[in-house]
Amino acid sequence: MIKRIFSSDFLTHLLFETVTIMIGILLALGVNEWRDENKNDQIIQKSIHNIIIEIEKNRSSLEQIIPYHQSCKLSIEPKHNTKDFLSVWKGLNPPKLYQSAYESAKVVKAMTLMDYELSNAISQLYAQQQFFYEMLHMYAQVLMSDLTAHKTQGYASLVPVFNDLTVMEEELQNNYDLVLSLLRK
Repeated sequence: MIKRIFSSDFLTHLLFETVTIMIGILLALGVNEWRDENKNDQIIQKSIHNIIIEIEKNRSSLEQIIPYHQSCKLSIEPKHNTKDFLSVWKGLNPPKLYQSAYESAKVVKAMTLMDYELSNAISQLYAQQQFFYEMLHMYAQVLMSDLTAHKTQGYASLVPVFNDLTVMEEELQNNYDLVLSLLRK
């Protein structure tokens, strides 16, 4: 019996089965890896598609409000009087900026799967958008206190608020364009 176990036919057969099993395992691992990469690519592409749509909406919303904020800024410059500002003023009218596609991309881990430079640019854009919203909230409080206080010097104290606001809007709009160009490559 021991001779039979160590016979060349048996060893050849055993070697053949071992190699076959190893090839099968390696093939299965390769297919699994390919499937995972394909799934990750689909998640990344879907996330990028949704982020592009969201950024385009945000850019459009911002683009619509910029002229209003610029006209408010012009109406309170020293060469204009308070009446000009009050005729233009219709509230702060913040733009509607969304971040649900970005948040979804983070949840499904698409942000960690995509190219680092692209992921970083998207993250910085949404951080800038969040900062813009926080500043809008602060500016709303400043505007409300100045408008309700009926200050004797008029609304000249609002000039820095509208200067900052319009500059931040233009910077955000430029960054929307930059990130959109990166996403479309």
